[in-house]
Amino acid sequence: MKEKESAKARLLVLVCSCLGYQDRSVRAVNAAGSKAKRDACRKTWLANIPAGVSYNFFIGGQQPEGEPDVWAVDAPDTYHGLPEKVRAAFVRALNQPGWEWLFKCDDDTYCVLPRLLELIDKREPAAEIISWPGNSKDTAHGGAGYLLPRAMVQAIVADNHYNARGIDHEDKQVTYSVRRAGGRRVGDARFHAFMRTVPTPENEQITCHQATPEDMARIHAGWQPEPAPATPPAWLHPQSRRSLPVTLRPREAAQEVEAIPPADGLNIPRGARRIVIFSNVVKDFDPRALPLQPGDHCIHINRARQFFKVVDMPGVTHALVVRRGTERVNRRIRWYDPPAKDGFTQVLHIADVPMRARRPWWRDYCQRYARRCPTTGFICWHLAQDAAPSLPVVLAGFAPGENFGTPQWRGHAWAHEADEYARAGVRIVRPDAPGMSGSLPRVKCLVMVCSGQQNQRRREEIRATWAREVPRDMAVRFWSGAENQPGCEDANAGDMVSLPGIGHNREALPAATLAMLRWAVAHWNFDHLFCCHDDTFTALPRLANVAMPRGAAMVGNPDAVRVYVAMHGGAGFILSRDMVELLAFQPPALTRRPADVYISQEVQRQGGVLMPDRRFHHKTDRVPAPGNALITAHGCQPGDMVRIMEALTK
Repeated sequence: MKEKESAKARLLVLVCSCLGYQDRSVRAVNAAGSKAKRDACRKTWLANIPAGVSYNFFIGGQQPEGEPDVWAVDAPDTYHGLPEKVRAAFVRALNQPGWEWLFKCDDDTYCVLPRLLELIDKREPAAEIISWPGNSKDTAHGGAGYLLPRAMVQAIVADNHYNARGIDHEDKQVTYSVRRAGGRRVGDARFHAFMRTVPTPENEQITCHQATPEDMARIHAGWQPEPAPATPPAWLHPQSRRSLPVTLRPREAAQEVEAIPPADGLNIPRGARRIVIFSNVVKDFDPRALPLQPGDHCIHINRARQFFKVVDMPGVTHALVVRRGTERVNRRIRWYDPPAKDGFTQVLHIADVPMRARRPWWRDYCQRYARRCPTTGFICWHLAQDAAPSLPVVLAGFAPGENFGTPQWRGHAWAHEADEYARAGVRIVRPDAPGMSGSLPRVKCLVMVCSGQQNQRRREEIRATWAREVPRDMAVRFWSGAENQPGCEDANAGDMVSLPGIGHNREALPAATLAMLRWAVAHWNFDHLFCCHDDTFTALPRLANVAMPRGAAMVGNPDAVRVYVAMHGGAGFILSRDMVELLAFQPPALTRRPADVYISQEVQRQGGVLMPDRRFHHKTDRVPAPGNALITAHGCQPGDMVRIMEALTK
């Protein structure tokens, strides 16, 4: 939007965005994500600007090409530079005449502009800042958005005590300036800082925050005009008491149901000895922790993404049961997961009405408990009993009456189902049972040190220095490919991992790194993984205090020498648990590039964000010391680690 159009608008909307982090080697990657957010805003809530509203994005640094609606202000384009950047945007906004109110939000905020106009139409400009009321520190929230009259914007710009280069968030500095000008902060629940609830035609919410471009598209789809009524689907026969809720769209529901034919029941393979039903509700449940046996037939409910963790167990077969549900935003009927058949002996879609008509136990349940439907675990148990009544059934990952105590499940007929389980003698494996949690050790950070079999001296030096005292919630392991490698004296040590069938030379390191990631996921339950070389000194207490930034998949020091966008493997890098699982169980094609370049590029290809952190150093010109904040130093020669450790512990 052109600046001269601001003169016609009563409300000016400023959307805070960025070009990416000020680092040339990763800037292009992060800039692409920021532009995708701006494009998502333009295609959704900024697509039809109501009369009386003008908008602009603002960034720090240079003007991006092909985006005339972006203001490039003279301020740092960093997180800690937000106070200075926002104030610079306010200065430029005051040069635009005509507007009475200013609304500031972030580029991951979805806003309903007509409702924002209704809010200012009912209020007279006063000495106040209007924002989300949920902040316990009584300050405005920049992500949920805050509304300011023009007089308060002028007061913020003129405030000599505004700390433009402080470590406080910009919304705090803005709130403090409003108070120093005699204003107050007014809470309004229609502004929301998270995605727990989103604006819909049925509520009065104005904003929600932390929305991805996909989230914005889904929210915006719920505001589109309703389609014309269609003929009820064929499966909704007259004798059924079930009817579609008013908010559902019969045409889309019919298309979804008719596209997937209903199946009769489960097919249990020959030779099966036990049926294990995995729930998809418990967040931290890990099916690898349950000791599966050859001959087990696993039934995965709704969630195919747990399947890859146990797919390689010998003699274990797998099936997927998928149930219909409704989307939270636009209430359309959908299946919880696509009908992916790779690795499954069967994919069974539970269509409620047809199967209820054929199954007497389902029909009796609905008659006994009016207006209730059995849970998917209960349905799978009955289907397993119908298919193989002589086989024992294990319900893994959920316990009736406990894990379903969340608000969306309260009031369900779980108490009745638990009674039926007890009468049938079904073995229910609780999530806190010893067999569920004792198999996989839990750490916050798993440190994997790349070390060739022949480098025993380096491993001994590490054990005697920075790995001598490992902080709590951390573990250190050395790993090496074992193919065509000389044997090592510490091969049987508890901290040495030898990967069979994989070499450890430069060409084999990408494949060896993927094998290491698979080993880590199979043997440890961790939040993130740190990988470095055996000539790297790592200050473990400092590493333990590193928190993965929100949205980051890989944290490390970019290699300034290479032309590729990559984190330096010698300096060390951190991978999030989700990204480790993606790389380990969806292996990409191997290349001849160095292992750190290969992993960095695959992280980007998977949609992950690289986050630069200069505390991971890839030279020995600077090492971790009491006077700095460095975490690692790479290229240590024999004896260097001892000297660094002595200086660090003085």
